[in-house]
Amino acid sequence: MRTIKRYENRCLYDASSSSNVTLDDLRDFVMQGIEFSVINAKTNEDLTRQYLIQIILDLEALDNPLFSKESLVQIIRFYGGPMQQWCKQYLEQALAVMPGMWQSTGKQDV
Repeated sequence: MRTIKRYENRCLYDASSSSNVTLDDLRDFVMQGIEFSVINAKTNEDLTRQYLIQIILDLEALDNPLFSKESLVQIIRFYGGPMQQWCKQYLEQALAVMPGMWQSTGKQDV
């Protein structure tokens, strides 16, 4: 597990490689299966989710987004309602099963 420290100037530093990292580097870590956490150097607050969401936002801005406008609207509507926990569990289970389904079709590993 790599710990990436975010400093007040928003600079990200990976002590294991003694180098600064970018959002693209974090995306590469995800794609390579390298586990990491992003921690605020001053407060020790875990910022990992925020950076993962930013990576998704950047990818969604490209030509071939994963989420349609309609699916995003539905996800937003689930927040704060009685279906939020169910939606979270459903998405987590579906995403956990997908790599195995992808492999069974003979495609590359995701």
